[in-house]
Amino acid sequence: MRVISVGVAGLVALGLSAFSGDVPSADRGADSVERTSARASHHTPGPPTAVATPRERIAGYLLFYYVSDPNNANPAYLPQRLASAALLAGKEDSDFWRDTDIQGLHDLVRSLVQEPVDDASRRFQALVADLLDVRGKRVAVYLIDDAGQALQNGGKVVEDRYDASVDAAGTAVWPSAQDDEALDLSGSVLAGSFSTGEANLSSAEDSRSTFLHELTHVQALSDARPHLFSAGGVDYGYGKDGDHGGFELIPDKSTVYDEAVAGAVEMLFEPHLVDEAMEGLGKNGYMYVEKAAPDAKYRKTSTLDDVWLYDRIKPLGIPELKAKGKKYAAYDVADLPGFLFAHNETAMGVVVAEAARRTTGARGLFRALDRTNLVVKRETDTSADVSRVTVVELAVLLPQLGREILGHSDPEAALVSGGPVLHLFPLAVYDYMTGRYADSEAAFGDLFNGQLDPTWLSVYWQAGRPRLDSALPPTSRVPRSAADLQAIETAFKTDAGAGG
Repeated sequence: MRVISVGVAGLVALGLSAFSGDVPSADRGADSVERTSARASHHTPGPPTAVATPRERIAGYLLFYYVSDPNNANPAYLPQRLASAALLAGKEDSDFWRDTDIQGLHDLVRSLVQEPVDDASRRFQALVADLLDVRGKRVAVYLIDDAGQALQNGGKVVEDRYDASVDAAGTAVWPSAQDDEALDLSGSVLAGSFSTGEANLSSAEDSRSTFLHELTHVQALSDARPHLFSAGGVDYGYGKDGDHGGFELIPDKSTVYDEAVAGAVEMLFEPHLVDEAMEGLGKNGYMYVEKAAPDAKYRKTSTLDDVWLYDRIKPLGIPELKAKGKKYAAYDVADLPGFLFAHNETAMGVVVAEAARRTTGARGLFRALDRTNLVVKRETDTSADVSRVTVVELAVLLPQLGREILGHSDPEAALVSGGPVLHLFPLAVYDYMTGRYADSEAAFGDLFNGQLDPTWLSVYWQAGRPRLDSALPPTSRVPRSAADLQAIETAFKTDAGAGG
């Protein structure tokens, strides 16, 4: 599945609101560079050893390719592979390092494989190494010099040769990632001037967050069966425009999951992004949705009804704000019913990030993600092509995170009258971020398209929702706030009625 995104940090920096195996001991040869085919297959080693440092583990997983001439369509032109041993040794004597137009790419590579220089560098390397363990396969990283020379013909060569995406002007490579299980890889990540700060971002941390976002796309599997959101030859997963924004309502919940988990990993690295997200989801925020939808005749096919998301909103009588052009409708956050927030990547990103940060941390999240991948792969491999059912990945991930908190799989066994219920915290954050829209156990299950494990559903409704209501009386649905999240955490990790 093709996944394209600039990430939470990039959206913030761009000012884009709602509208707008073992570590290889050495590579072949003595040079710091290898030349290889543009999309070559590589034998995947076993995962790096547990005793390896994070940067050594990263060097064992990531295959760096330097694309010095993104406009060169000659098959004889091949990208240069940066040798792992040279990178770990700090050797900077290849053409990549001599290219003075790509300082941001130099800094990105250094931050991944050289000795960390500060706490942020250490945290970054630890997150990347642990994230790569989720699928335990190598990832190709294409380092594209789109700063030294302008892309020609709208970036057609990089699109065709490296599966790159370019910005709207066709002049720079957009941060992107792609699953690629046809090769012995988990996928590829592409980086150019937009990824590293020269074009848009404001700090080294933002650049690293963007890389984490894209890397997560090739670690988190989702239901990518295209017919479920296709009609008339158009894929409506992101909407007809094929794009997405941090405060957009997106038809496909699997696409929302893709972006939400990637955004959550960014938030774990840069916690201030949660505050910025909550501000956008607060009382002065707004959401927008694309109006374009296929003809109603396609409702009779395998296409899911969420393709017509705008048509579902219109009968609710919610006042529309002044939109950008005629393609989108915008709404005040305070006016939107909570079920719609399950269609928003930022709201669901906060759910995943805060559910992990306040309980198991990133490693617990990644273990839960690994088990979720197994379920997604099983369900999408066996489902009939004509199925009108899409996997709701959060229905799997949130209970899996709860199991990480528990240390076992039985949510009922952990219930003690009035005792802590922290294993239900992930579902509580989801309930809170969807405005406590559900007014019954069945309605809460419906938010997950009926796919939430029945035991977890029952236990949450009996023991979790009352605890949430006790911590935050449901007098209103907005504004959502970081302070509320702290109150929920305190209520779920202490005895009922105990102080924080």
